[in-house]
Amino acid sequence: MMERSEVQQNDTLCSRRSRYLIMEFTGEGGFGKVARAVDLITSQDVALKILKKETPSEREIMMLDALRALDPVKKNVVHFFEKFQDQGHTCLVFEKLDMNLFTLLEQRQWEHLTLNEIRPIAHQLLTALDGLKSLGMVHADLKLDNIMLVNHLSEPFRVKLIDFGLSFMSSEDKLGKKVQPAGSRAPEVSLGLPLSEAIDMWGLGCILFYLYLARRPFAKHCQYRAMKGIVEMLGQPADHLLHAGRFTEGFFKKNHKEDGPVWRMKTPREYQRGTGIKPKKWMSPIKRLNELITLHPWIWRFAELEDRTAFVSLLKSLLHTDPEERITPARALTHPFLTMVHLLNQTDSLHVTDALDKMHVVGFDDSDGDLCTDGVAEEESSDEEAAAAPRPVDTDSAVQDGVGNGRHPIFYFFIFSVLYIFLTLQIKTELRVDGASEEESATPSANTTAAAGGLCSVAEDSAVGQHGADPADQTLTSDRSPPATVKKERLRDVKKFLDRVRSAMFRRKYSKHE
Repeated sequence: MMERSEVQQNDTLCSRRSRYLIMEFTGEGGFGKVARAVDLITSQDVALKILKKETPSEREIMMLDALRALDPVKKNVVHFFEKFQDQGHTCLVFEKLDMNLFTLLEQRQWEHLTLNEIRPIAHQLLTALDGLKSLGMVHADLKLDNIMLVNHLSEPFRVKLIDFGLSFMSSEDKLGKKVQPAGSRAPEVSLGLPLSEAIDMWGLGCILFYLYLARRPFAKHCQYRAMKGIVEMLGQPADHLLHAGRFTEGFFKKNHKEDGPVWRMKTPREYQRGTGIKPKKWMSPIKRLNELITLHPWIWRFAELEDRTAFVSLLKSLLHTDPEERITPARALTHPFLTMVHLLNQTDSLHVTDALDKMHVVGFDDSDGDLCTDGVAEEESSDEEAAAAPRPVDTDSAVQDGVGNGRHPIFYFFIFSVLYIFLTLQIKTELRVDGASEEESATPSANTTAAAGGLCSVAEDSAVGQHGADPADQTLTSDRSPPATVKKERLRDVKKFLDRVRSAMFRRKYSKHE
């Protein structure tokens, strides 16, 4: 009887330590199949990765063995149980997880995640990448499919990193190798520069962008459009990187003009002439990362606007075109978007309450009511101490970084806008009231005149019977209502002043982030 070459549902695969019953196949790719199975010894559900016979498995097994040095719970990486051979197939046994982030977006009908949902995911992935960096390992295949939710019902947004089939050690020579998913490739990969753990930080930046907009930041099916998108959104890589790149001339051309940069991006026609490939059309969702801050201008919650600025700041650090300048996992974990220091003065906000609730999955505890500053919890202080010694605010740094303990410029911009609207309405009200008063005074009726005469006579009689009125009271009475023209001019002057201040703050805020 011929031995079956394919593993089927309800088959039992045996290792030295256990037996696994195949319940159903949950995925398939070029490597083989993934099945949900039951460990018949422990009755535990597991994920079984069954590799094709011709699929080389030595590298993945070597990476998984190295990964055993990390705590799979604390470092948010998939728990690898064992490997074995059965029917000529290499089988890898992992813990059973829920679904990947791509499936999550599908279930949400491609509704983007909120910042409060993205934050715990970012924190856990940075923790995982920090663990990989400590081993000198590069994942090199970060994408939504390789980020799994552990159990979305019981632990919302708790995730783990999976699939180390394309991973390599940073000490290996990968110069010129095309790694990473298309559309998420770091510039150094496309340019043919030396590779390091920094490419995973770029991949994480692309993932966070994708989760926030439910759209890719860069083109997937065209290398030229992907590089052009990077240049347009983030700026052209530095000349020293372009000089050293093995594939630089595929995307860039030497600029012989004395007053221009050393390199310039090729036009689509020049790229097609050099490669024979016609660049495909691609429309980027945004032109600059700063556009994410004002993506929904009708939302005026201060905390969320500050959060967006912090999120964009993190994206800029992750998507730096120079791998040496790109933020590391350890530094990123202390970024304000993760520590939420910029929300320190907004703890009564619903946005902040929701943020703290969702960060519990990563062990973020704010039960004392104090957000951590630069990764260190603030010391408790009484209300009297807080009133006697208010926290100093570095306004310039708060404006420059978009985060910090001070009020965000948008807070003052909003206050001035409210005053501006109030004064505008006040001027209109004064104009209507004064117009009505002038009309009434110009055409008084007989009854009104008689009544006024009676009131005047009563007032005169009353005044004669008094020893004399206080001069201060007389002055107060006469000055209580200044002429209409004076009031209108005062209101207009204040309105013009606030208008100038509002415009100046608006220009300052956005010039700081360019």
